Amino acid sequence: RQCGAHWARRWTPLGPPTTSAAHTTSWLGGVAACQLRNYVYEKNSIFAVSSGRRIVKSKKPFALQLGGSLPEVDITYEEWGNASNSKVILVMPSLSVGSHARSSVADPTGGWWEAMIGPNKGLDTDKFRVICPSALGAPYGTTSPVSINPETGKLYGPTFPQITPADQARCHKLLLETLGIDKIHTVVGASLGGCTAVAFASEFPETAERLLAIAATGKTTPRSVAFRHVQRQAIIRDPDYLNGYYFDHNTKPVNGMAVARQIGMITYRSLDEFNQKFKWNDKGPYKLGASFNFAVEEYLHSKAKDFIDGFDANCYLLLSKCTDLMDLGRGRQHYSDGVLAIKAKTLIIGAETDLIIPMPEQNHLFTLLQAHGKDVSLQVCPSLYGHDAFLLDYPWFIPQIRRFVEN
Repeated sequence: RQCGAHWARRWTPLGPPTTSAAHTTSWLGGVAACQLRNYVYEKNSIFAVSSGRRIVKSKKPFALQLGGSLPEVDITYEEWGNASNSKVILVMPSLSVGSHARSSVADPTGGWWEAMIGPNKGLDTDKFRVICPSALGAPYGTTSPVSINPETGKLYGPTFPQITPADQARCHKLLLETLGIDKIHTVVGASLGGCTAVAFASEFPETAERLLAIAATGKTTPRSVAFRHVQRQAIIRDPDYLNGYYFDHNTKPVNGMAVARQIGMITYRSLDEFNQKFKWNDKGPYKLGASFNFAVEEYLHSKAKDFIDGFDANCYLLLSKCTDLMDLGRGRQHYSDGVLAIKAKTLIIGAETDLIIPMPEQNHLFTLLQAHGKDVSLQVCPSLYGHDAFLLDYPWFIPQIRRFVEN
């Protein structure tokens, strides 16, 4: 395990066996790089650590909601717009993305929310200072399982303590405090980022004036936990997972991660989109257990390969369980106490085809806030794209978000 060591191994593609060099992949892009005391991935994609990132360090112990603490935390972030602008929008990233939400001079690579952030866009950088941190536990520079534990001098790996969305919120609040920011105009997020935004508004009701929660819930429900449980099992049962110590053996549970990602891609999208997007007819050759006979199979395989090239298995397990643990009632007498702690003007947006966090969950959060006189509204996106609508259905989302933020 050395910085700059060239680690390469063959992985078995989830499809037709081949000896082609095209199916010989080197994870970490052939190089395991160590920067800022973090193992990071050198890859030109939204999964890569951005060259435009900045970092703040806290040497104080960071207490965690489930008990225990981290001895210190590094928090990476990027920002756009005028740094002296007091109108700050804090963007919470979802599970598989980092701080690089938009391109910049320092990093012209397109960001994961490129269409949403920028001049005259949904989050207008001519009017607002937009900040996006990398999530605690994600492999993008903020302290995570691929960071070095300062107490042992070794990777955290599977010893990293379990975190919750409330911990994410507290980590991002620490970033704001370090930057000298007491108040923000809006906290926004989608999916796990949306849950973190909701937790932020509940934990720090005096900090955010507005809350924009997309595809988010106040408390995770059993079916969404079930989906993620199966994804985690795919990784844990991969022989190369090695109880989370795969780094010590220069390997990675790529097949388990591929299956987990494919399950995710199925649950993120809707039935109607799949039926419209892919051809229904099969094609040969046919070989039991080792052929792609439908276009959707090729699509899932491609998405899985893109993901495993740039993400870490322990980080995935950590953040997946973090999503399960979303519960505004944790540490309070009642769930409603956590919800009603929110003072921010709130917009809840959901997609009517969302399978992971369906509209009844989001409607429940809306109804509870509304019943107690909170300034809250609900918008339902009539999108084919399901849970991923916020990343794809920009013609609908941009005006909705801009109207809420700027009104």
